[in-house]
Amino acid sequence: MKVSPTGPLHCLMALIGEAPGAEEEQIGVPFVGASGQELTRMLSEAGIERKHCYLTNLFDTRPATLRAEAEGPFFDSLGNPNSLDHLSANKKECLSYAPDYQLPPLSSGKYLHPRYVIPALGRLQREVSGVQTNLLVALGGTALWALTGHAQITKFRGYTTTSTLLPVRKVLPTFHPAAILRSWEDRVVMVMDLLKGKRESAFPEIRRPERRIWLLPTIPDLIDFERHIQRGWDEGCLLSFDIENPRGFIDCISLAPRTDLSLVVPFYDPRREGKSYWTEEEERFVVRWLKRILETPKPKVGQNGLFDIQVLLSEWGIRVRGYQEDTMIAHHALYPELQKSLGFMGSVWTDEIAWKQLNPRRGRMKMEKRDE
Repeated sequence: MKVSPTGPLHCLMALIGEAPGAEEEQIGVPFVGASGQELTRMLSEAGIERKHCYLTNLFDTRPATLRAEAEGPFFDSLGNPNSLDHLSANKKECLSYAPDYQLPPLSSGKYLHPRYVIPALGRLQREVSGVQTNLLVALGGTALWALTGHAQITKFRGYTTTSTLLPVRKVLPTFHPAAILRSWEDRVVMVMDLLKGKRESAFPEIRRPERRIWLLPTIPDLIDFERHIQRGWDEGCLLSFDIENPRGFIDCISLAPRTDLSLVVPFYDPRREGKSYWTEEEERFVVRWLKRILETPKPKVGQNGLFDIQVLLSEWGIRVRGYQEDTMIAHHALYPELQKSLGFMGSVWTDEIAWKQLNPRRGRMKMEKRDE
């Protein structure tokens, strides 16, 4: 039995899941089972009335039922009629059915068979195109995959992005409520995502913070930037600093005297002979410059800054003074049950892009600094 979408076409937000379950198939309405009831409660806690939301799924039929309708009766060894494994295949099988198949995998080596997913994507695209809303909420990795081509919900949840299925539409990924029933500790995170969704539903565009970042500086740039640092202190701001040392030595250090301005001071440069950004004389000057700034008693802030402080001391003999605030410790003091990584905190407290996924070297290099 097909499950029809529900909710107004002019709505606060459109919530998109994976596929209906047993209760949904029986009643013909999405999100009415245990996970749907939990979704209603979480929406309410975020100040959102379900009746103001449009609800649908990528697949409008249970996976096992959909496969049986297409192929006839089959021996089911999976034991879970809701599993997408019923609709999955390897890349070779997909290409043999549709030679121009180019959809990315749901996970390593796991592709949705074009027989099932191409009609489903077409239906979802036509359906949601007629919905007037500023925000699409992807509930779980499959909905995120359908809307954006990404499937790693834990890495992208909480960050707004643009849909590839429905260009220009704004997407906010979060967990599927069924996943919350299995991992109750993520419930508070999903409620926070829905709170963010309520704010994002007020406007159609993606709004990012405006920032100026000084890259590839010269020595005169550092001297010039010191004026901005002093001005920030004069205005009562804290100087933020952060190091990166994935190779066991400091690759770069960044300084931010305000929320909209920062400087990145590189030391490692793979493009240059010897891999050093500065000449030996220049580097001595830069370290002395950093020492003068960081050893002043003026107020400073960092993320897990105790790590940076001990590295700066052991590597360059810089004794950081005036360290007053730590964003990781402050966040953990307020919400000890939540993750403390910078990526997670960025998804909750900022409107940034999912910048942790932009580093092409990520995963190939052991990261020495930990945010936990």
